[in-house]
Amino acid sequence: MRARGTAGRRGSAFAAARWLGAAASLAGLLAAEACGGGTGAPRADAGDAGAALDAGDAPADAADAPSDGTGAPADGAGEPDAASDATDAGPPPPPPPPHVGYCSSAAWCWANVLPQGNDLWSVWGSGPSDVWAAGDGVTLLHWDGAAWSPVAAPSGATGRIFGIWGSAPGDVWAVGDLGLILHWNGTAWSRVTTTAYQGLSGIWGSSASDVWAVGNGGTIMHWNGTAWSAVAGDTSLYWEDVWGTGASDVWAVGDHGAIMHWNGTAWSAVASGTTSNLSGVWGSGPGDVWSVGASGTLLHWNGTAWSPVASGTSSSLNEIWGSGPADVWVVGSTGTVMHWNGATWSASTHGDNAYLMNVWGSAGAGVWAVGLSGIVLRWDGSTWSAATNTTTNSLSSVWGSGPGDVWAVGAGGTIIRLEGADWVRVPSGVTTDLRGIWGSGAADIWAVGSTGAILRWNGAAWSPVASGTTAHLAAVWGAGANDVWAVGTDGAIVHWNGLAWAASASGTTQALYGVWGSGSGDVWAVGGGGVLRHWNGSAWAPSANPFGGQAVYGVWGSAADDVWAVGDQAVILHWNGLAWSLAVSSSTQLENLGGVWGTAADDVWAVGYPGKIVHWDGVAWTARVSGAAQGLSSIWGSDPGGLWIVGYGGAVLHH
Repeated sequence: MRARGTAGRRGSAFAAARWLGAAASLAGLLAAEACGGGTGAPRADAGDAGAALDAGDAPADAADAPSDGTGAPADGAGEPDAASDATDAGPPPPPPPPHVGYCSSAAWCWANVLPQGNDLWSVWGSGPSDVWAAGDGVTLLHWDGAAWSPVAAPSGATGRIFGIWGSAPGDVWAVGDLGLILHWNGTAWSRVTTTAYQGLSGIWGSSASDVWAVGNGGTIMHWNGTAWSAVAGDTSLYWEDVWGTGASDVWAVGDHGAIMHWNGTAWSAVASGTTSNLSGVWGSGPGDVWSVGASGTLLHWNGTAWSPVASGTSSSLNEIWGSGPADVWVVGSTGTVMHWNGATWSASTHGDNAYLMNVWGSAGAGVWAVGLSGIVLRWDGSTWSAATNTTTNSLSSVWGSGPGDVWAVGAGGTIIRLEGADWVRVPSGVTTDLRGIWGSGAADIWAVGSTGAILRWNGAAWSPVASGTTAHLAAVWGAGANDVWAVGTDGAIVHWNGLAWAASASGTTQALYGVWGSGSGDVWAVGGGGVLRHWNGSAWAPSANPFGGQAVYGVWGSAADDVWAVGDQAVILHWNGLAWSLAVSSSTQLENLGGVWGTAADDVWAVGYPGKIVHWDGVAWTARVSGAAQGLSSIWGSDPGGLWIVGYGGAVLHH
């Protein structure tokens, strides 16, 4: 299933795992790892730099609650003694600047996925040197024949772009969330006001004065060269795609096998012979039209009737395009690519299992396929190629021992490390999801995850260490090499004393998502139901949460009397040494903060969903533009070296 609109039906398991991501996997706990797709209300931009936040801060989008198992210890707690390593040779040279792709207006730059990692839902071009790709966060990318570059969306435009089409290089349309319609005149994109308010998924036209857009709630819109107008239809239907051979031969396909045909005068239903959701339609002529959809559904129109064709796959097929009757491409879930040579369908391999959402090509330019986590593939006539990315697995936590030694962990046992200017994969030896990482130094690092998994890095390799629990562990932190804490589901807390991990009674059965302390006798654990637990050196005790039962995901402080905790509804709590107080919250449950970290009392950062970054300067919290639309899980930094953020779909941002 394409799962790209704003309807409730798009909220399937496919979509929920994408949108709710780490919230489902943590609060669940770890029960629904990333599987691609996305639905729900439109994603919005994280906000302009300097925009002050308060209790009435406007909502952005659907909840996503990634874990944050980081938080560098305050005042040097748990950090190696820099003085003991000092030599007459002076400090080591700074690390080389990392390789990055596109940067936001606030100078947050993509370090993985490259050139950017926002989901891409559509691709179209007028020729080999004029290709557009579009997606989440109103991402608009343009290919000029040599390179992709970002193009600014019009001011005020938010959400996702699902369809793009044009009649010429200077006449391009893009459609998306909540009736969003944008137009490119060859110089700039502008927003076009219409009566549409439902999500729009597909767009196609026969000319500059005959353009169709379709979407949720049976929405069918038509452009006559002057204005957009709505066409009455069945409001229970969800139209996914539209395509035609000319002004009097247009097809629309959608949920439950729905197919409609426009004959130049009226739309009429046509039997498809399937109840599967259909997501793409394309043809070489009036008597040769294809449609694709869920569970490998493949249909063909011969000019008289639609009939099923064996696809040979059960993967969701998301879109279809061809250059002619004997050269047709289909893309879909888990990296599915198929080709029709006029006689048979065959699989085409490219070495990536990312969800592919759209495909388009041009003579002399090859074929382009785009998908989730910003993947862009290109077919040159013999092979598919893509930008080299370290991972597209979701990342949950980032930590480093210094500017030249930074680590991140994530889904499926993923461990990546910054080596020089690039992030590289490091074998973990496990396939379980890893959720938290922390170390006392470069040769003593801990990673924790699902089913009680605990790994330790000794400077050369990762190896498993018995945890004594089967709880899903979400975060790890220590006051020193022989004093380390890990927390997880069902109130699980385990402690490392330098010899073994042992259980510690937390006094709660709520899932615990974050842990941090200022020292051995001052440690905080936070979690579901707004749980705030404190360790005083001998026992864990509850602490009152002024915000009630909303989950808290991350905790960090600069000192024992200056601690921050973040969670659902973008809540930010502050501990002054005596009591917790509510600093910031959103008016909706449809956004969150999942990780918090800082360098000092007047330099604290929090990250979350959707692409949310906020900063505390000692006076107020302000939003920063991340350039990302997905959930951001964790933040850590050093000087020199800058700040690192990791998140959903392998996102790594650097500032």
